[in-house]
Amino acid sequence: MNKFEQYWKNDDMLKNYPKKVAKKFYDKFFSLDTIGIRKYKKLYNQPLRKTKLKINVVDFVNEIQQFKTCFQKWGNKTDKGQRWGLPLVNETGIIDEPDDTIRPLDELYFETGKLLMDVDITEKTVACMMESLTPLRKLYPYLIRSAILKWNYSAGFSRHRDMELPANHFRLWGTCSEKMILKIDDQEMRDIEAGRIYLIDTSKFHEGLSRQNHLYQFFLGVNLDAYDTLESICLD
Repeated sequence: MNKFEQYWKNDDMLKNYPKKVAKKFYDKFFSLDTIGIRKYKKLYNQPLRKTKLKINVVDFVNEIQQFKTCFQKWGNKTDKGQRWGLPLVNETGIIDEPDDTIRPLDELYFETGKLLMDVDITEKTVACMMESLTPLRKLYPYLIRSAILKWNYSAGFSRHRDMELPANHFRLWGTCSEKMILKIDDQEMRDIEAGRIYLIDTSKFHEGLSRQNHLYQFFLGVNLDAYDTLESICLD
């Protein structure tokens, strides 16, 4: 059994798809530039690492209302509750038209044949200019596929991983409410600060659940060039 076949048989997502389809996804994923595992783990020295970046939640929730008609349903699955996304970075930079990036990218590929990776998606939308997002602007030179998520009560995502190591990008995350339940490697994350931005290690299994309506989250991706900037903003 070669390396791909081992990966295909064991990966939680790929094993559900025909070999030929999975091989194309595998080849694209492993053709990308990556960062060494030791260097990645130095940055992600804990599953959820606090940064200096913090959003004023009251200001953000008020300001995001100008885009309330631009939120789109997140993917096609209906068993994960009511979930929507608003692109900060997508393929076109246009915020108010149907958007392939407001869904899991593996779902996009396996349902439509369109193969995109997070690092392919680099056009900022007007939502990035919200005054309440000013603390994030240090990340803007490196920003790739990113969105504002909105979940209603009981919406969430099931236990999964987003990437294999070595990583081809970095993920950050935050929530506007302490009524967000987040587990990483089956451990519930405690003392999550509303508005705080964290480095989140999505090479680990993680799952989430909302305990309120209109719960906003920050789903942020940056390319590998952001490494030094990320190191400089970490608090612990």
